[in-house]
Amino acid sequence: RLIIVHGGGEEGFVEGALLIFRAGLKTGDYHTSMNYENFRKWLENQLLPSLPSPSVIVMDNAKYHCNERDKLPTQGNLKDDIIRWLQEHQVEFDAKKTKAELIKIAQNTPHEKQYLVDEIVQSYGHIPLRLPPYHPDLSPIEMVWGDIKGQVGLQSVGGSLKEKEELSRRLFQEYTVEKWKKCCENVYENEQKYRYHDHSID
Repeated sequence: RLIIVHGGGEEGFVEGALLIFRAGLKTGDYHTSMNYENFRKWLENQLLPSLPSPSVIVMDNAKYHCNERDKLPTQGNLKDDIIRWLQEHQVEFDAKKTKAELIKIAQNTPHEKQYLVDEIVQSYGHIPLRLPPYHPDLSPIEMVWGDIKGQVGLQSVGGSLKEKEELSRRLFQEYTVEKWKKCCENVYENEQKYRYHDHSID
C-alpha cells in the first residue's frame, strides 16, 4: 500500500507538503507506517513552515494526531507509575488501594488533555482545530481524497504500485483550486446545517 499525507485549503494544496511512501518500507526519514513520529516530521518539515501565520489547522481524531502529554494512567501502567501520577497532580489517595482503585481515582481527577501535535502547531503561530469524532463531513480534505482515490481507481486498474504512485502524484498536481473551493463550500454548508438544527438537539 501507499501512505499519502498532504494538506490544503481554499487556496489549493500546500506547496511542498505532499508525502508518499510505501507501507512497510523505510523511505528516507519515514518508515513502516503512519504513526505519531512520522506525522510530526511531516508537520514540522513540510506543512507548517509553508503556511501563512496564523493559519487554522483542521485535524480529525486519527490516533497519530492524539498523542498526549501527561496522559491519564490506564491498566497498561504499573501501580508505581499510577502512584507517581497521582502524587504529581497532588491527589489524595491511599497507596494500599488496588491498582484498579487508583486508576479510578486518577480518572475522576479533573484533567485537561494536552495533545503534542497541538503544541507543535501553536509553537509555529498556528491554531489547531479538532473535528468532533465521526464527522468527515466537516473536513474538506475527505472529499478531496475521495475525488483522487476515485480517479486512481478508474485510471490504474491492474497497474503496478509504482504506476499508481506516479498517477497519484500527477492527480495531486493537477487538482485545481476551484475543486478545493467547492469542497470547502460544501463543508461550510454542512456547518450551517448543524448550527441551524443545534437548538433542536438535546
